[in-house]
Amino acid sequence: MENSDDVAKYRNDILNYQIEIRKKQFTIERWIIFFGVLTLGGFLFLIFSIRDATLTGFVVGEGEANLYGLMILGIFLVVWGFLLLQWFIVHKNNPKM
Repeated sequence: MENSDDVAKYRNDILNYQIEIRKKQFTIERWIIFFGVLTLGGFLFLIFSIRDATLTGFVVGEGEANLYGLMILGIFLVVWGFLLLQWFIVHKNNPKM
């Protein structure tokens, strides 16, 4: 009888471990999607600000500051999102590194 109790406890431990792994994988996937969207948003900011700059011919005026602001924001979002994405993938998949 002891043996069957040990087997049942072992199976329960395995199931609990599998549930914990699935929860962690879901969290990791959600953060990867978030950082990927952040990076993609930065690319879109950058592309549209460059498109607007080429359409207006870099006209000096009030819109120029907004244009350069969008370019800087786009570059920041691309770099920051990509670095966070890489950091998260490396450290969450290999926590001992």
